[in-house]
Amino acid sequence: HARLGTDSSGDGVLQLSNDVGNPQVRFDSNGASYVDGGLLGVGVKTPLDDIHIKTQNAGDAAIRLEGNNGTVRIDQNSIRTLSSTPFNIFTNPTDATKGISIDADGKFGVGTPEPDTEVHIKATSASPQCTLKMQGGSTGGFVTGLTFTNSDETDNAAIYYNSGTTSYMRFNVGGLGTPTERMRLTSGGNLGLGTTSVNNRLEVAGNAHFKKTD
Repeated sequence: HARLGTDSSGDGVLQLSNDVGNPQVRFDSNGASYVDGGLLGVGVKTPLDDIHIKTQNAGDAAIRLEGNNGTVRIDQNSIRTLSSTPFNIFTNPTDATKGISIDADGKFGVGTPEPDTEVHIKATSASPQCTLKMQGGSTGGFVTGLTFTNSDETDNAAIYYNSGTTSYMRFNVGGLGTPTERMRLTSGGNLGLGTTSVNNRLEVAGNAHFKKTD
C-alpha cells in the first residue's frame, strides 16, 4: 500500500506499508522518516549492507553531518571536520573524558577533550595512573622502541627495548639513520655508558668524572 499526501500538521508524507497495513517506509517533510526492514541503497539498486551508499560522481562516496556547532564529512578514506570544532569519539555519552579527541590543530587527546600538546594522555581515575603501553610482535630481540628526530630526520635519538634471556633498555643518540647506542640499562639493574657489555652495577667505557657536592 502507498500513501502520498499530508499529515494532520499539513506536512507532506510518502508512506509505503505491507499487506497488513504496517508502515515500512515513511518520508516526512517535517518529521520522522524511516525505512523499517530490508537494506537501504543510495546510488545502488542491490545494497549489500543495512545502508549502502555508492557515489555516481568522480571521487569518494561521502556523508555530511552539518549542525549548529560544525560540520563533519565522512568518506571512504577520512573523517574531516569542516570547522574549527574538535572531533571527538566518546565511549560514554555523559562523560567527555571517556574517549579520544582531535582538535583543529591536529592535537590528539586520550581521556581529555582539550589536548594541549600534540599527544595528550590523561588518566580517567586515580588508580591506575596514566600509562602508555607498547607491545611488540615477537618474544625475543628488539620488540618495541620510541624514536625522536628533527624536521628533516638528519639527527635522531631513540629508546629501544630488547627482550630475551637478559632483557635491557638501550638509549641511542645522534646521527643520520639509526643513532648510536650510548647507554644500556639491563633487567638486573646494571647501567652501561659507552659500552654494550654491562657486567657491573656501573660500567663505563672511557673517562668518568665524579665530583663531590656539599
